[in-house]
Amino acid sequence: MQRAELRWGRRLGVAVALIGALSIVATAAAHTSPIGAGSISPSTLPKKRFAPVSLQMLVKLVTDDADGIPAALTNLKLDFDDDGKITTAGLSTCDPAQLENTTTAAALGLCGPAEVGTGLAEVRVPLSGSYQQYPATLTAFNGLPQGGKPTLLVHARSDDLGVTQVLVGTIRDSRAGKDFGKALNIPFPPLPAGAVVSSFEMTIDRTWTTGGGTPASYLSARCHDRNRTLNVKGTPMLAGFPRNLVGEFSQRCRVKR
Repeated sequence: MQRAELRWGRRLGVAVALIGALSIVATAAAHTSPIGAGSISPSTLPKKRFAPVSLQMLVKLVTDDADGIPAALTNLKLDFDDDGKITTAGLSTCDPAQLENTTTAAALGLCGPAEVGTGLAEVRVPLSGSYQQYPATLTAFNGLPQGGKPTLLVHARSDDLGVTQVLVGTIRDSRAGKDFGKALNIPFPPLPAGAVVSSFEMTIDRTWTTGGGTPASYLSARCHDRNRTLNVKGTPMLAGFPRNLVGEFSQRCRVKR
C-alpha cells in the first residue's frame, strides 16, 4: 500500500465565490463564463493542530450562445494555501485502468476502499441548434501515486449516454507564489459527439482508522495565520480561449477555543 502525506500551505483554500473573479475575465471566451463556489466544513478549526474537514466545490459554465453549448473545459487547476494537509497513509489506492468503461456500481466494487468523494455533473450534447442535457455521477478515488505524489481520480459515469470518463488529477507543488503550498491539476479530455460538461459539483470527505487504530482524514486543516484567512486560486482553461482565466478568493476561518 502506498503512503504519502502532503501539506498544502499556510492556509487551506476554501470557500467562496469565483463568480466575480472568473466571469469578468471570461466574457470573450466564446461567450462562456465559468463561475464557481466552494466551502470547507467546519470553518472553526484549531490554531496548530490539523483537524478533519470536508471540501465542497461547484463549477458551472454559463453561455449566451444560441445553441446553449458552452466552450469545453479542458483543464482545471486549484492552488491551495498551506494551512491544510492531504493524508493518504493507510488509505487504499485505485488504478485508473481498472475504471475504464465501468458503471458507478462496478467502479465502487473494484475500488470502494479508495473512495474519497462523490458528486454530480451535467453534460450537454449538441442537438439541431440546441442541446440535450444528461446527468452524470461522479466518484472520487485515491489514485496510484505518480513520482511519489498522490493522485485524485474522478470517475464520471452517464448511464443515459452509456459513457464513462476517468479523469486523473495530479497533486504537485504550487507555482502560484509563497502563500500557496500544493496544486491539484485536472485535465478534461474531449467527450464524444461534441458533448461538453456544463456543470459539476463534488464533495471530498473521507476518514478512516489506520492499522494501528489511529483516526485519519484525507483532508485536514487548521486556522494558523494571523489574519485568519484561508485562500485558494482557481485557474480553468476553456477550448478556444487564448489565455488562462484566474480567480483568487478567500474566506475567514475562526480559531477553535
